[in-house]
Amino acid sequence: MQDNLQSSSYKELEQKSKYTNMFLRWFLYFVLILFASYFIFPLYVMVVTSLKTMEEIRQGTLLTWPNSLNFDSWLVAWGGRGYGAGDTFGIQLRW
Repeated sequence: MQDNLQSSSYKELEQKSKYTNMFLRWFLYFVLILFASYFIFPLYVMVVTSLKTMEEIRQGTLLTWPNSLNFDSWLVAWGGRGYGAGDTFGIQLRW
């Protein structure tokens, strides 16, 4: 009798532990996804903004996709121009 009672209580504890572990695992995944999105979000904004024209950037939100892809800023950055404030996009200030 005691052996039967003991095995049923172990089964209940095992089932309860299984649900607890499953809940904790899902909670851990949620927290990991939350932290990953916190760190990936600025990268997303940077890349999407770099593909927009200056007019689209001035108009509105940073989160929307560009109407058309614009690689001019990439050409400036990889072309070695744009180091100074007055040198961006071929505009040069004369002192």
